[in-house]
Amino acid sequence: GEHHTIFLVSDGTVYACGRCDGFELGLGSDHPAMRDLEERKELGRKQAEEEWVRNGGSLQEMPPYIVDEYISEPVQVFFPPPPGSSSSSSDPSDPDGLPVYGDATTRISAISSGTRHNLAISTTGYAYSWGYGNQCQLGLGPDVEEQRVPKRIRWKGGDGWKVLKGAAGGQHCLLACIPRE
Repeated sequence: GEHHTIFLVSDGTVYACGRCDGFELGLGSDHPAMRDLEERKELGRKQAEEEWVRNGGSLQEMPPYIVDEYISEPVQVFFPPPPGSSSSSSDPSDPDGLPVYGDATTRISAISSGTRHNLAISTTGYAYSWGYGNQCQLGLGPDVEEQRVPKRIRWKGGDGWKVLKGAAGGQHCLLACIPRE
């Protein structure tokens, strides 16, 4: 990506590092790396406020504290459970549910990184996307500009297709599919 990197390991796990202020890394707020980032940001804000006051400034006049949001070392990205698994969601509005941590996460066979978004193809032939995509490049519908964590791409009749490959571009994506047997 433009400011992030994703890695696919031979066991089907995915890791990511880099900038994450546009959800490029696919890490939920409950991910340990994101909790560490929030603690780091809060500590930095407190230190900046203390220095501002120590130098004679008033907190009311202090400009907003802004920090680059990044994860410096690769951390594992987790996916919703595979479709049809016992841990799938019972919520009809989100049948795949939230990502699951640990061994129950979906295994991935291919990845591709766009400017600020990513695609992953599962070993069972489903596509997932996450990140920032204000040109509908996430494939999650016209109302989804940001997707914090990996979400399965769904389309009318899509369950009849097996995704083999995916390519993420600047403001677009491509999925190569064959009929599912």
